[in-house]
Amino acid sequence: IRSFCFIATIFCCLCLIKSEVLELPQLLTVHGRTKDQKGAMTGVASWEHIKAVRKAVNIPVFANGNIHHLSDVERCIQETGVQGVMSAEGNLHNPALFEGRSPPVWEMAEEYLEVVKQYPPCSLSYVRAHLFKLWHHTLQIHQDLREELAKVKNLQALADVSKQLKLRCQEEIANRKDVEDKECSLPFPHWICQPYIRPAPKQLAANGSTQGSELRKIACQKRSLEDSDGAAEVLSKNKQKKRSRNPHKNFCPQQKPKYLKCEQCGNPKGNKCVFNLCRGCCKKKAFKEMADCPSHGLRFKTKAEKRKAEEEEQKDGKRREGSVIEMNSESPLRPETSTELQERSTALLL
Repeated sequence: IRSFCFIATIFCCLCLIKSEVLELPQLLTVHGRTKDQKGAMTGVASWEHIKAVRKAVNIPVFANGNIHHLSDVERCIQETGVQGVMSAEGNLHNPALFEGRSPPVWEMAEEYLEVVKQYPPCSLSYVRAHLFKLWHHTLQIHQDLREELAKVKNLQALADVSKQLKLRCQEEIANRKDVEDKECSLPFPHWICQPYIRPAPKQLAANGSTQGSELRKIACQKRSLEDSDGAAEVLSKNKQKKRSRNPHKNFCPQQKPKYLKCEQCGNPKGNKCVFNLCRGCCKKKAFKEMADCPSHGLRFKTKAEKRKAEEEEQKDGKRREGSVIEMNSESPLRPETSTELQERSTALLL
C-alpha cells in the first residue's frame, strides 16, 4: 500500500482487510510514499502514515522505506510500532544490511555468483542488474568495467569481471592517495557496500538545467551500452532477432524521426491528415463536420451521401410500385364469357 493523506491511507487499508472478495490478509506492508514518488522524485518515506495504519488495523504491519542501515530498522520499529521491516534498494546495494555490517563489494558479489550457480536457472539479465546495483559506486570510478559488465554473455565472464574489480580495488587500498579525492562525497570508500541516496528534487533544481541535461546524457549512455560498438555478438538475442526481422529499420533512438504534433492534443499527427490532427482528434472533428479524411480512413461524408442516395432510391421504388397498382385498379380485367372459356379448353386439348 502506498500512502496518500492519513485518512485515505487508513481507509484503503481497512477496505482491503474488510473486503468480501479477498480473503483476510495475514499481514499488511505499507510503503510510505505515493505512487508519484519514484525516480528523481522518490524523496523520503513517511513513517507517520505507517504508524497511523499500524494503530488502525489489528493484523501485523510491515514498514518499507528509508532503510539504509540496521540502525534504521531498529529506529523504524520504535517510531512506528510495526512488527517487521522490509527493504528494497537498501538491500540491493548492501545485501548484508540486516546483519549490521558493510563488507567489500567483491565479497558480496562472489557470494551472490555462487548462489546463482547453486540454484539454476537464473536469467543473465537479472544477475547483471543485481551486480550493477551492488557495484554502483565502484563503477563510477571504473567506467571500463561498467562497459564490460554490460557486454558479457555468460556467468563465467561475470566472474572474470568480478575478479578484475577485486584486483583494482585491492590496488587502490594499497595506494590510498590515488582515490582520496574521488570519494569525498561518500561516507565510506567506494569498494564498501553502502546505500545509494538519490539527490533531493530541490537539490536537482538548484544545480540548474545544465547538470540535468548531463545526467540525462549519462543515463542514455548507460541504456545504450550494449549497442555502443554495433557488433552483433554483444547484442542480446531479442535485439538480434529484431534486427534480422527489420534489417532496414533504424534502432538508434537519437536518429529516430521527429513527428509533428497534433494541433489539439500534442500527440503525433497524421502525415497526410486533412485537418493536421492525430487520429482521435481527426475522428471527432470529421464526425462533427460530416467530412472525410482519406489518410485516417474516415469517410463520414461519403457514407452519409451513400445512405441518402439509397433512401432516395427506396422512395422512388415505392412511388413506381404505387403507380402500377393505381393503373391496375383503374383498368380491371373483363371476365371471360362461356364461349371464350370453351375455345380456350379446346385449344388446350389439341
